Amino acid sequence: MSAKVDEALVARLASLANLELSAEETAELTHDLARIVDYVAILEEADVGDLPPLSSVRADRERRRPDEPVASLGADVALAGAPRAAEGGFVVPTFVDEG
Repeated sequence: MSAKVDEALVARLASLANLELSAEETAELTHDLARIVDYVAILEEADVGDLPPLSSVRADRERRRPDEPVASLGADVALAGAPRAAEGGFVVPTFVDEG
């Protein structure tokens, strides 16, 4: 990877993201991004040609329970445990301004 992370690049990225960064934030972000780019460059050098593709990064993927269908919870039972229900559904606080 040949990308050079400098304050001009960080300023350009901040502009594209509509961010206003102080000089201190720009310097700190420049340092952090340079370290990330350097780390990715190290990862790109790793020889992974003989490794099989991963389907999961979890080491315990084989210990999962079997995926077997089971009866679902009925709507009446689910609504019976709700703090508020109306018209066959859950009542929740309004979170979108309708005006």
